[in-house]
Amino acid sequence: MKRTVLALVAAVAAFVATSNSAFAQATDSDTQTFTVTVAPVLSITAPVNSTGNTVNPTIAHDGTDSNQTFANQVWSAACNNAAGAALSFVITPFANGTNKRNATLAASVASSDTGSGWAVSGASTATTDHTAATPNGTVNFGSNASGDATFNIGVTFIDSNYSLLPAGSYVATVTGTIQAN
Repeated sequence: MKRTVLALVAAVAAFVATSNSAFAQATDSDTQTFTVTVAPVLSITAPVNSTGNTVNPTIAHDGTDSNQTFANQVWSAACNNAAGAALSFVITPFANGTNKRNATLAASVASSDTGSGWAVSGASTATTDHTAATPNGTVNFGSNASGDATFNIGVTFIDSNYSLLPAGSYVATVTGTIQAN
C-alpha cells in the first residue's frame, strides 16, 4: 500500500510538473481599436454679415449708359468627399416687375485647399439672355479630391441706354449649388 501511495504521489507530482510547464505562459497580448467617424460635409455659402445674415448688395445706377458693376462677393464651399465635387453658380436676369435687363456673372477660384483640384469647368463668365427660353447664365467648377475653396463672384447689370430704363429696383439672383462627385 505504501508503494501504491508513493507511486500515486509520484504520478500526481509528475502530472503537476508537466501541467505547469505545458500551460505556462511566457507572453500575452490583446487589441483595442479606436475609431473616428467623420461625417460627410458638402456645403456652399453666400457671403454673410457679422450677424450671420446673407449679404445682398445694392448699388445706385450712376445715370450713364454704362454697365453697372457690383463689388466682388466671396462665396465659400466645403467638401470632404474623396472624389471631390461639382459646383455651379447660376444668375438670373435683373428684373423690375416685367422690366428685365441682362446680367453678367464672372466667377473664379479665390483660394482652395492644396490638392483639392478646384478649377473652372468651361467659361468663367456667363451672360443672361432675358428674351431666351432659358435666360439664366451659369459658371461651373469642379474638384477631384476633398478640400474647401472660396470663389470670387462678380455681377454686372448690362445697360446700353439709361434713358430707356424704367425706374425701380432691378433684382438678379445668384444661386450656388454643390454636388458630390
